[in-house]
Amino acid sequence: MESYRQGQDLWEIIGGIETTLPKEAEALRKWKIKVGKAMYALKTTVNKEFLEHIRAATTPKEA
Repeated sequence: MESYRQGQDLWEIIGGIETTLPKEAEALRKWKIKVGKAMYALKTTVNKEFLEHIRAATTPKEA
């Protein structure tokens, strides 16, 4: 999964490196898209027993 996330340019989001919201509108839009993709990847690959723990998370770092 790490290779997939790196290939999709999501690793910085999931790893917690890109946690600060960008101030520019275009950068913020791209950041939100990346967060959505990262959350989708996490929620569709995690075991069902752990899904309940990350369901309420709004960022990959929280998950």
